[in-house]
Amino acid sequence: MKFIVKRNRILIIIFIISLLIMLYFMTSSTNIEWIVKQYVSSEEYRELIWTDDGIGVFVPEAERSVFRLIWVVLTNFRYQFDVSVIFGTALFSIFLPIFSMICTYDFYRYYHSIYTSAAYRKKGYRSDLNHTMHHKALKMAGTLFLSYFVYMCIVQAVTTAPNGAPYRSLLHEIFNDRFYGDHTFIYFFVEGLIRFFWMPYIYCRMGEASVLYETDWKITVFMPALYYYGLTAAGMALSNILPELNIYLSPAVLMANGDFEFNSFLLLAVNAIPLVLAWLMTWQRTKYVEI
Repeated sequence: MKFIVKRNRILIIIFIISLLIMLYFMTSSTNIEWIVKQYVSSEEYRELIWTDDGIGVFVPEAERSVFRLIWVVLTNFRYQFDVSVIFGTALFSIFLPIFSMICTYDFYRYYHSIYTSAAYRKKGYRSDLNHTMHHKALKMAGTLFLSYFVYMCIVQAVTTAPNGAPYRSLLHEIFNDRFYGDHTFIYFFVEGLIRFFWMPYIYCRMGEASVLYETDWKITVFMPALYYYGLTAAGMALSNILPELNIYLSPAVLMANGDFEFNSFLLLAVNAIPLVLAWLMTWQRTKYVEI
């Protein structure tokens, strides 16, 4: 067990940080930081907060504490499931390249150290290399999706019903108009597979493929970020001229999944281009290698 934890400690840290980020932005709408600060620093506020004009919940004096206050505020705030999932994960449209950079650096260290002495007895160099990159990208993508899924389960346990939005644009061509309202949890599970598994996997594979061409780790590590942020900036620059091009050009649109109208299949196809490039780069680099 200790060996498993030590070997995957980076992934465990990423899981915890990702989950905490989601929970923080979910609870930020309660203004809980200000409430706790005032409770700790102001005696008058401590007296006021337990009245009907404060949090509106009676708590016996012997049971009052800052921890009880946090619990009461969180459990009495009217969360809505879909709103909490959307706003709790919105910031990951900015964070996505960071995780791919970590994955790329991990592969860079492995490729330029242990992998140089590896033996390929069965499938050969290309197959083994693809398997190695796939495995590392899969672990990173799986970690992010697991944090999202745990967050989604927490939200499901503490929130009220969805706010009644008619549908979400992503995969609207597949699901009927009632699916989002009737099966909101299932919808967000599928959406999460795309945002928190498929997209991280794509950019991790792109970064790993760049390792095969460049010995300077700084260039390879920042390659996915340059692609992601570069296209997002280009899309924003064109948003006033060609709004539709901005939607399909900017990968942040898929990660944020805001109030846009788009063709889901075309959007997914455009965002899969980095994965296609990664496959082509790997194939070209291993084309004449025979081991």
